[in-house]
Amino acid sequence: MTTEPKSGKPRALLSALWRRKTLAILLVALVCILFYFLLFRIDRIADLWNTVTGALTPIFIGLVLAYLLNPFANFLQRHFAAWFGRKLQPARAKKLASGLSITLSLLLVIVLIAALALMIIPEIVNSVGRVAESLPAQAEDAFNWVQTHLNSDAAWAVQVRELLDKGLDMLVDWLKNANLSDTAATVLDYVTTGVVGVVKGVFNLLVALVVTVYVLKDREQFLRQSKKLLCAFCPTKHISGVMTTVRRAHKIFGGYLVGTIIDSLLVGVLCFIGLSILRIPYALLVSVIICLTNVIPYFGPFIGAIPSAALILLADVQKGLIFIIFIIVLQQIDGNILVPRILGESTGTSAFWATFALLFFGGLFGMTGMIVGVPLFAVLYYLVTLWVNKRLQKRNLPTDNAPYETMTDFADGVPITEAPPPAPPAVEGTDAQ
Repeated sequence: MTTEPKSGKPRALLSALWRRKTLAILLVALVCILFYFLLFRIDRIADLWNTVTGALTPIFIGLVLAYLLNPFANFLQRHFAAWFGRKLQPARAKKLASGLSITLSLLLVIVLIAALALMIIPEIVNSVGRVAESLPAQAEDAFNWVQTHLNSDAAWAVQVRELLDKGLDMLVDWLKNANLSDTAATVLDYVTTGVVGVVKGVFNLLVALVVTVYVLKDREQFLRQSKKLLCAFCPTKHISGVMTTVRRAHKIFGGYLVGTIIDSLLVGVLCFIGLSILRIPYALLVSVIICLTNVIPYFGPFIGAIPSAALILLADVQKGLIFIIFIIVLQQIDGNILVPRILGESTGTSAFWATFALLFFGGLFGMTGMIVGVPLFAVLYYLVTLWVNKRLQKRNLPTDNAPYETMTDFADGVPITEAPPPAPPAVEGTDAQ
C-alpha cells in the first residue's frame, strides 16, 4: 500500500519564516554591536571625523564657490557663445566661451579676495596703532578718575579700595609662583598654531580655487552623470518627485545665498557712507565687519556691531554712542526694506523656525551651519510638508490650512469645525440693506 507524499508547501513556508526570523535576529544583534562600538569609541570616531572634514575642507569651499559662481559663469557663457557662434564653428565657439567664462569668474573671485585683503589688513594695522597710541592716555585718565573717587570717604570707595588691594595681592602672588618658562612656551605654542592656521587657510583657498575651476569646467557632465545615477538606482515612480525636490532645493539655496550676499554688500556700502558722513573712526574696518557678519541672519548684525562698538568707544565715547544709534537705524532699514525686497519669502519659514535652524545647525557646524542653516532647514521643511500632504491625500483630507483653523473634533474621516457664530439681532427702526 503506497502513501501519497505530503505537500512541501508548509515546510517551505516554515523554512522561509525561520530564515526571516533568523535574519531579523542577526540584524538586531549587528545593530547592537555597532551601537556598542560607537558608544565606547566615540573619541576616536570624533578624531577621525575631524581629520576627514579637515582634509575635505578645500573641496567643500571649492564646491560652494562653484555653486555661487555658476549663475555668473552661465550668463557669460551664453553671451560669449552667441558672439563667437557668428564667427566660429559651434563646437569651437562653445569651448572658447566656456573657457573664457570660467576664467573671468575665477578672476572675479581673486579680485574680490584681493580687494577685501587690501581694505582690511592696512585698516587693522592702523587701528591697532591708534589703539596702542591712545591706550596709555586713556588708562591714565581712568586711573585718575578712580583715584579721585577712591580718596573720598564714601563707604563704597572703601570697599572698592579693599577689592583692588586684594586683587593686587593675588596678582603679585601669581607672578611669584608662576612658571614663566611654561607661560612663554604656551604663548609660543599659540603663536605657532596661529601661523600654521594662516598658512593652512591660504593653502586651502588655493586648492579650493583649483577645485572651483574643475567643477565649473565639468558642471554639465556632472549634471548628466547625476541624472544617469538617479535613473539607474531610483524607482521609476519617484524620479519625477526627486527632480522636482532638487529643483526646489536649488531655488531655495540659490535665491537665499545670492540674495543674502547682495543684501550684505548693500548694508556694508550704506554703513561706510553713513560712518564717513558722521566722521566715525575706523569707518572702513567697521563697514567690512558689518558686511561680513550680516551674512548670518538675525544674529549677524549683533555679532558685528558689538566688537565694532567696543573699538569705537575706545577711541571716542561720544562717537561710539552715535555709532550704536546709527547701526540700530541701519538694521531697521535692512530688516524692513532691503531684506523683504531682495530675499522676499525665499525660504518660506517663520522667524521661530529660522531661529531654531540657526541655533541647531550653528551648534553642530559652527559659522558654516549658521550661514546655511536657514535654507537647509527650509528644504527639510519643504520635504516634511510634501510627506504630510501626501498622507492627507491618501485619507481624502484637505491639504490647505484653512479647514484646520476652526477644527474642534474629527469623526467619520471628516474634520468637524465650529459652527459659525449667530448673526447679531436686527435693531428695530433700521432699514435692511
